[in-house]
Amino acid sequence: MDSLSLTPGRKEKNKEARDKDGEVTFDPSITREGDLGSYFKIFVKPDTRCHNPALRPKTKD
Repeated sequence: MDSLSLTPGRKEKNKEARDKDGEVTFDPSITREGDLGSYFKIFVKPDTRCHNPALRPKTKD
């Protein structure tokens, strides 16, 4: 575990916030299908470029 995933309590707070149109905490453990870039477009302006991205450390499987 890399300590970036949301706790069950945070996930519940996100659920409540979505129901009330409130702010949610980003969950880096969400699953995706298709192009990863399409998921990040919702967070930034289309012409924004990050030159110092955050990276998760590799885990031993």
